[in-house]
Amino acid sequence: MNAKTFMAVMLALIAVFVSASAKEPKRPETYNYQRGIEAYYDDNLDQAADYFSREISENPKNSGYANIWLAYIYYAQENYGWALNSATKAIKDIPSSDKLYKVLSLNERALIYTALADTTKALNDLAKSIKIDPKHTETYNRRGQLLFEMGKYAESDKDYETIIKLEEGSVLGYMGKARNANSQERYEDALPLLNHVISMAKEYSQAYSYRALTYLGLKKYDDAADDIVTGLGMHDEMAASMFNDINDKELIPYLETKLRVKTKIEPQNNLWPIALGIVLENKKEYQKAIDCFMAANKIDASSKAMQWTADCYSSLGDFDSAIHYIDKALELTPDNTAVLLAKAEILSDAGKTDECLEIWDKIIEQEPDNPGAYYAKGMEECCHGMTDAAIDDLSLCIALIPGISSAYSARADMYTRKGETEKAAADYRKVLELDTVPNSSSRAMYALQGLGRKAEAIEYMDKVIADNIDDEGVYYDAACLYTRIGDYPKALEMLRTSLEKGYDKFPHIATDYDLDPIRELPEFKALIDKYKPKMTNAAKGKAPLNETVETVEVPFTKAGGITKVKCEINGLPLHFIFDTGASDVTISMVEANFMLKNDYISKKDIIGSSTYWDANGDLNVGTVINLKEVTFGGLVLKDVKASVVRNQKAPLLLGQTVLGRLGKIEIDNTNMKLKITHTTTE
Repeated sequence: MNAKTFMAVMLALIAVFVSASAKEPKRPETYNYQRGIEAYYDDNLDQAADYFSREISENPKNSGYANIWLAYIYYAQENYGWALNSATKAIKDIPSSDKLYKVLSLNERALIYTALADTTKALNDLAKSIKIDPKHTETYNRRGQLLFEMGKYAESDKDYETIIKLEEGSVLGYMGKARNANSQERYEDALPLLNHVISMAKEYSQAYSYRALTYLGLKKYDDAADDIVTGLGMHDEMAASMFNDINDKELIPYLETKLRVKTKIEPQNNLWPIALGIVLENKKEYQKAIDCFMAANKIDASSKAMQWTADCYSSLGDFDSAIHYIDKALELTPDNTAVLLAKAEILSDAGKTDECLEIWDKIIEQEPDNPGAYYAKGMEECCHGMTDAAIDDLSLCIALIPGISSAYSARADMYTRKGETEKAAADYRKVLELDTVPNSSSRAMYALQGLGRKAEAIEYMDKVIADNIDDEGVYYDAACLYTRIGDYPKALEMLRTSLEKGYDKFPHIATDYDLDPIRELPEFKALIDKYKPKMTNAAKGKAPLNETVETVEVPFTKAGGITKVKCEINGLPLHFIFDTGASDVTISMVEANFMLKNDYISKKDIIGSSTYWDANGDLNVGTVINLKEVTFGGLVLKDVKASVVRNQKAPLLLGQTVLGRLGKIEIDNTNMKLKITHTTTE
C-alpha cells in the first residue's frame, strides 16, 4: 500500500472509530466481518477480502458495510474497477440512517474516480457527501486536495477555510491553504499559516518541510536549512525527498554547517553523517563524503551508506574500492534491486561490460516489467557496438512505457547505424512528438539532426542552454550534438565548458558513441587529461582494501521456531532473538527500564526528547536508546540503536541488518550455529 493510499484510508477509518461513541445504527458484529477488519489491519488484504466476500454471501443484509471495506482493499491494490463496483454497492446498500458510512462510501468512490481521472464524478460524490454531513471535515479536505490538483486554488482555499471554521484547532485547513499559497509562489502568505501550524503542533513534521519550501521561495536559506534539518530529524518523507534533490547551490553551505553541528550534538545518530555525506557528495567533495558515510556505518551499518560510499569511489575513478563497497552493500541486502542497479552502473563505469550486463539480466529476471532495466541495458549495449541487442532491449522498454523519448532516440541511432533509415526516421519523429518543451533532459535536438534539420536542431539546443545556463550537463549534450553535426571545433568548445562547470562523468565520456568522431583528436585528449585528474587524484591510497577475512561460529538454541543467542548488553547477561526479517533492533520496555534503573544505560543513552519519559521516570514505547556494547561469541557490536517495544516475549531482537555490520551471516540449522564471516582492515 503506498503512502497516499494508506493515509486516505486511515483518515476515513479514524473517522469511523472516533464517531463510535455517537448514536449510530448498529453495525455488523458477525464473525466474518470482524475477522475481515482484523486481517485488514494486519495488512493481509487478500484474506480480508475473502472474509468480507463470505460475509456478503452469508449475511446479505450486511453487504453495504462489507462492500465499503472491499472498496478500501481493492483501491489499495489499485484494482480500481472492482473498487468502484464495491463502493457503488456500499452507497446503495448502507442504510440511509447511517450518515457516517454513507459519507465514507461516497468519499471512497470519489477517491476511486480521481484515480480513474474522472474529476467531474469525484466532485459530484464529494458534493453529495457534504450535503449529507456538512460538518465532516475530511470531505472538505479531500475536495480541497482534488481542487488543488486541478489547479483551482481559490475553490480549494474555500474548503480549507471551512475546515478552519469547523475545527479551528486542526492543522488541515492551515496546511492546505499554505500549500496552495506556495504553489502560487505567494510565499509571504504561506509563512504565517505555517508558523501558526507549528505553534499548534510542534511535532507535525510536514509543517517544517512546507515551511522550508516557503523559506526557499523567499531566499531565506538559513531558515530553510533549519527546517529541512528539523524535518529530517523527525523522519519526514518530504524533508528527505527535498534533501535528496538539492538543486539550490546557495542552500548547501547552510545545510553543511547545520549538519556538522548535528553530528556533534547527536554523535550516535547515523542520520547526520549520512546527510552530511550527501551534501558533500553534491559538492563533489567525494573523499570527505566517503569519510562521513564510513562514520555512519560505524554507528549503524546500512546498505545505503555502503552504496553511497561505493558511488563516491566510482566518481573518484577508484573502481576497485567502489566494487568492494557495493558488494558489502549487497551482503547487507542481497538481491536488493536498487543496490544491484548501483552495481551495474559502477561496473559500466569501470569498463566491465560483460559483468554489468549480467547484473542487468539479474535485475530483469527479478523485475521483468521494469522498463528502466531494459533501457539501461540497451544503452550499455549501444555504447559497446551491440546494435541488435540494444534494439531488442530498447524495444522492450518502449513496449512497457511508450512515452520515453530517450528510448526512441537511442533506438533511432541504432537503426541509423544499421542503415535502416525509414525505421530511424519513424523513431526520430516519435521523439519530436513526445519531446516538445526544451529542458535539460530533451532529446529533440538529436532527432532534428537525425532528420537532417540542422538549423532547427541548433536552435532547439540553444533554447535548452538558455533555460539551464548553469547546468553542466546541457553543455555536454551540446558537445554531442555538434559532434553529430560535424562541427568539431564547436563540439570541443562545448565539452570544455561542460568540464569547466563540473561535468565529471568521465567513464560515460569514454564510451559515449556520440563522441567517437572526436575521441582521437589531440584537443579532445588534452581536455580529458586536463580535467580528469582533478577528480581522481584525491582517491589514491584511500580505500582500505588490505583486509583479513575470518569466520566465527556462534551457537544458538531454538524453541518454538525462535532462534536465541546468549549475549551481554553493556555487561548485563541476556539472550537476543535473531530474526532475519527484522530491519530494526528492538528491546522490551521491561528490560529497558531495568537497565535504566540499574545503571546499565543512562539518560545520555536516550536518543530523542524528554517527552519519551513518563511521570515515574520510566521509558515509554517508541523511545530509541543507544546500547553502547552488545557482545556475543567473542564478537562486539558498538553503539547499537534499539527501539523500545511492549513485546515481553522478545527482550532483545536483532535482525540480520544490524548483525550484517559484522559481516556475512549464514545460519547452520544442522549444527545450531550462526556463521559470521567478517573482515578486519589493516
